[in-house]
Amino acid sequence: MQNQRVWNSFKENIYNAVINQNSDFINNVLDGAFSYDVDRLEKAFDKPSLIVVGRQDTEVGYKDQFRLLENYPRAPFVVLDKAGHNLQIEQEKMFIS
Repeated sequence: MQNQRVWNSFKENIYNAVINQNSDFINNVLDGAFSYDVDRLEKAFDKPSLIVVGRQDTEVGYKDQFRLLENYPRAPFVVLDKAGHNLQIEQEKMFIS
């Protein structure tokens, strides 16, 4: 969801980090940095949790995140429409509520 408010917030809070990222570090150091599957836990996290995803997330995809539910049995799964990877900006009122 793009509009002037979303762009201004993205530019102020995220854009500089994106354009100044260390691509060598991200592509060569982090790639394969973990010797384990970061999405799998040794045992389920049995405390209250909340999983919030954006329906239009093109970075990780909202459907792919359903697999997290087996690790978080007490977590409701919320999909915010008209929100992508920056759902905290795109649906700020809903996200904060």
